[in-house]
Amino acid sequence: MQDLADNDNDIAENIAEIRRIIGQRGWCRGSLVDVQGQVCIMGARAVAMGMIRPSRGKPVAERDLEFDPTLRFLAVRARVGSVAAFNDRAHDHAAIMEFLIEAQLAAMNYVPGSAAASSKPPYPVTDSRPSDHEPFTAEPF
Repeated sequence: MQDLADNDNDIAENIAEIRRIIGQRGWCRGSLVDVQGQVCIMGARAVAMGMIRPSRGKPVAERDLEFDPTLRFLAVRARVGSVAAFNDRAHDHAAIMEFLIEAQLAAMNYVPGSAAASSKPPYPVTDSRPSDHEPFTAEPF
């Protein structure tokens, strides 16, 4: 059984991999992977986990990612209810990368997120368009 420090270290490493994948492939909204191969946060995690491969025809359902500790950590940090909602409401790629950097630092320093519904998201998001993703909510750790 891993202790909290090992788990948080794994989460920090996983977030670094999400950042790397988004940096290489590009960022998108509304789907795990778009037609150009760009990925959202959840899509990048699915790529990192080997769930999305160019040669694999089976689509990944977002519910397949539901219990991933890294995405649960990010959902709590996002403070908007879900990773998909945060991703789809972000202004741009820079806001996503800033969020991921700060989340990675928080995981490295064992700083839990706030799940308070009244908390304002720490990054600019637009609330005018609903998320196209299926709901992906997380329970606080």
